[in-house]
Amino acid sequence: MSRVKGFDGSPDAIPDRVLRAVVDGAGSGAGSATATHRKLESAAQGWPRGRERALPATVRELRARDLPACLSALQRETPTKLYAIGDTELLAQAPEWLVAIVGTREATPYGLRVAKALARAFAEAGAVIVSGLARGIDSAAHEGALEAGGKTIAVLGTGVDVPYPAGNRTLHGRIAATGLVLSESEPGRAAFAGCFPRRNRIIAALSQATIVVEAGHKSGALNTASLATEIGRTVACVPGMIDIPRAAGSNHLLRDGAHFVASVDDALALLKLSRNDTARRPEMGANEAELWDCLGSGPAQVDALASRSGLGIRQVLEAVSRLEVAGLVARSINGEIGRAVLEVGAV
Repeated sequence: MSRVKGFDGSPDAIPDRVLRAVVDGAGSGAGSATATHRKLESAAQGWPRGRERALPATVRELRARDLPACLSALQRETPTKLYAIGDTELLAQAPEWLVAIVGTREATPYGLRVAKALARAFAEAGAVIVSGLARGIDSAAHEGALEAGGKTIAVLGTGVDVPYPAGNRTLHGRIAATGLVLSESEPGRAAFAGCFPRRNRIIAALSQATIVVEAGHKSGALNTASLATEIGRTVACVPGMIDIPRAAGSNHLLRDGAHFVASVDDALALLKLSRNDTARRPEMGANEAELWDCLGSGPAQVDALASRSGLGIRQVLEAVSRLEVAGLVARSINGEIGRAVLEVGAV
């Protein structure tokens, strides 16, 4: 059956001609109905009856007893098992230390910058970033956590071993190596109708708070926010420009009572964190680390940074250039240099 052209193993993909062939070939007599049922079930599962599907070596199946208790907030929609690649110990921190950062796939530069900066700040404070590996805001959130040397969890609608979109294959691999990739779908499963709303409920239930950064009226991020509200979790939004459709949905969430995120401090407060909780700094060279520590007291001009750090002007400029390339510092219009994660309230 699986060799039939056009059949990819999923129930929705069984062509009508295949179903007719199964029924027509079932024969007659007392056992025909049972035989037909078994053949249809085998086709729908995409795997011959009576055989166990071997999981890829990197994939772990988490049964109900292995799942965090916070998922039970979904009640009848609680998953009975999940598939995982990576550090499943991160789930022990759910939901208190997990924050979801989600939003549109068609993000503006502002939205991408803010999502990455918020993720960095949370990661540096010890929180775990949860998102859906989609283009745009999701990817920026994962990348921000990784760049800060922190942890992030990607929840997929496809199989846990199927990066979606395919262009995020490298990001998927980085998360699997240092964080965690989760999915309710069987390994190898391609995207299918309804898979992303199902993924969204898991993102909402794993996280203590969901922060929406730019979302249009039809964005799946609004679905995640709605689910989070239903199960009593905190929902917050970053204000977006009022004249772009891709921020209209998140702006309406703010109008309807979502927490207003106007700065990094506002976001961290959702998990009762502050920048004083930052225990880690991104991996960097000695001069960059010295400069980074100096910037902890606020933005400054190059000559002031040289004085604070004891580095020469040329060393400061070289270190600033490397930190800028890494997206860790930014220059203001007056030439001051500051930590990028501290500038969110001003963007």
